Amino acid sequence: MEEIICAGTVADFGKFIDALHFPENALFLAEELPRQIVIEPATRKNLLRFDFLQKVPVEDRLRYTSGRIFTREAELRWEKKDEKNYEIVYFGPAIELEGMSNRRSTTISLNDYEQETKCYYLFGTRVNKDLRERMELPAANESYAERLYAEARIPRLLHYPLGEPAPKGKGWVQLAVLEYREKATAQIKFYRFQDVIPAE
Repeated sequence: MEEIICAGTVADFGKFIDALHFPENALFLAEELPRQIVIEPATRKNLLRFDFLQKVPVEDRLRYTSGRIFTREAELRWEKKDEKNYEIVYFGPAIELEGMSNRRSTTISLNDYEQETKCYYLFGTRVNKDLRERMELPAANESYAERLYAEARIPRLLHYPLGEPAPKGKGWVQLAVLEYREKATAQIKFYRFQDVIPAE
């Protein structure tokens, strides 16, 4: 069995994402690095976005400086070089990647690697309904509110896109990362994000 790591430049990034046909549960994690001071709280809040891809409008996808879209099967990473060009890296099953220039590709034989999913804790504990009421947090959307997390060291609430809210008593979430350990050297050579899950 084989997978590929493919890097290159894409001019029509929105069309490129659409052509990959990510499933509904694909996750979108992106960051915008502004070139000026950001004063508006709403704008500042959107400098980092972690959500389901289907909930991110196309124009918002193009706004971010860097990010990744990932599922259990594949990951797409990008960095915006200028208004029209994006440097991308695709890691997953071999598929047709149209619209890419300066393409460099590596085939990975899975027989050469031990694959293991490791889970890493993310910042914050879940802000349950009682705490939200005590903090007087507005909850226009209960589904969104159930996915809010707080960390004292971070001066904003965090939102993690879980398929289902964390079960009662489960206050933390984890990022599932698939690691590829080379059998010959026992070193981790590659990794890709897979999912966000409630902590065990």
